[in-house]
Amino acid sequence: MDADDWRAGDPDEPMPVRRRLIDEVIATGVPAVSAAGAHRRRLWPAFLYLLIPAIALLLIYGLREPVRSKPGDAGGGKRIEALEDGPTREVSAQNIMFDTDIITLEPGTETIVHFENRDVSSIRHNIALYTDETAAEPIFSGEIISGGTSIDYEFESPAEGEYFFRCDVHPGMNGTVLVE
Repeated sequence: MDADDWRAGDPDEPMPVRRRLIDEVIATGVPAVSAAGAHRRRLWPAFLYLLIPAIALLLIYGLREPVRSKPGDAGGGKRIEALEDGPTREVSAQNIMFDTDIITLEPGTETIVHFENRDVSSIRHNIALYTDETAAEPIFSGEIISGGTSIDYEFESPAEGEYFFRCDVHPGMNGTVLVE
């Protein structure tokens, strides 16, 4: 086979294209920019690099629960008061915030606070009641629970006055307990 026999073959075959590029580099000393074979390049790998992350983002944002309140508004001043069937309060935590910033209790009564942690399982919360915002003197400290679970906290409410509640894991989650 003669050294120039490659020119007789199909010009779109990979070997002649490479050989032509090598000859051009040897002859001119400059790599040739060739569009040879560019029509055969496939766009699907590049398309997949864009499509896969887009699908992942859609799944992440589509499967999460909707946010019902904005950070910083702490439930919008919603008050949690006794239900009609007795001194039970319901409080929940989601997106590292309580659904309320005020809980009202009756003085000196056995109280049940049904607490639901609506965050993911790795985020833990509780409700703890303190005499004031320094959180130096606890009145009641509930068990810390994982996300996706709930618990009933039972305790005797303190005397009339204004108290402070918070999550001991996330002290920025807090509010006021009014005993009246």
